[in-house]
Amino acid sequence: TLDPYIQRVADNSMKAGIKDLEKWNRSARKLQGAMVITGTENGEVLGFINGNDSHYAGFNRPLNAQRQIGSLVKVAIYLAALEDSRSYSLMTTLDDSPFQWVDKHSGEVWKPQNYDFRSHGRVPLYDALQNSYNLATVRLGMKLGLNKIQSTLKRLGIEREFKIYPSTLLGSLSLTPFEVAQMYQTIAGGGFRVPLRSIREVLTHEGKPLQRYALSVEQRFDPSPIFLLNYALQRAVRYGTGRNVARKFPENMILAGKTGTSNDLRDSWFTGFDSDLLAVTWLGRDDNKPIGLSGGTGAMHIWGRFIETVQPQSLAPVTPNRIQWRWVDPNLRVPFIIGNTTEINAAVNEQNKQWY
Repeated sequence: TLDPYIQRVADNSMKAGIKDLEKWNRSARKLQGAMVITGTENGEVLGFINGNDSHYAGFNRPLNAQRQIGSLVKVAIYLAALEDSRSYSLMTTLDDSPFQWVDKHSGEVWKPQNYDFRSHGRVPLYDALQNSYNLATVRLGMKLGLNKIQSTLKRLGIEREFKIYPSTLLGSLSLTPFEVAQMYQTIAGGGFRVPLRSIREVLTHEGKPLQRYALSVEQRFDPSPIFLLNYALQRAVRYGTGRNVARKFPENMILAGKTGTSNDLRDSWFTGFDSDLLAVTWLGRDDNKPIGLSGGTGAMHIWGRFIETVQPQSLAPVTPNRIQWRWVDPNLRVPFIIGNTTEINAAVNEQNKQWY
């Protein structure tokens, strides 16, 4: 299934991007990376990049490099919330105030912080995701329950067994780039899980099939919460943590994506997709030393080079029947009564129609 053009563009983007980053950032030395590019509809692997040396035949980073995924995990938390449409919508306010958790057994205290070391008070759910607020996310995840988040991650496509802790809510979970691609494939695919594949069939030298690998599709999520999650991920690219890459494209170009950064800036991630392609990008060092790059300053730079070169196809979201758009007061977070001044147009689930 590999596409020679996609492979070449991804390889060039990785090499040129790493060269730029090492030139302008003294902390970014001995950088390595990985990319996995798939088709959003069929899960076929179109590109597979292992580091900045295309002739390197050693450690397979896309398949074997297990690295903390940082904020990439947050999609599972917000998706779990949006599935509970009676309790959560994009405009539901979340608490982004300081938070601490005490281990009942060891007495150890965990006090997460936002990337900017500030708390932002009460924020709408979509804003917490598009700006990747850690405090609001942890509070939401703890309220929903760790078991629910673990179940959502598995439904998204994570097959490995893993234990879940409060720190998992901020991405202490270690996955390979290929596993991340499988996870986000379900989101880009509208809630349908399609196992990633790189081989369609095996033929004899005469062209006769020995083995075929049929496309397998399973619906894991209702389209409505997936639509709302993707709307927030689109805003993340246009207005949030991905806004620097959005500047490359016109206003009417709709892309979706999420940054990820692990502790001490050891891992830089960006996962983004248009209507045709999903691309997962990871940057780090093989010795796991800090690289001084966040998801937005490192991996997103590589992803932006790639997607700009292949000329992205804008997403064309189709609103599910259960989703309605209503004008919402930005301060009260509730819809306006018909005839009053309008401010923000927001999507809500049909079950919230009693608000109107």
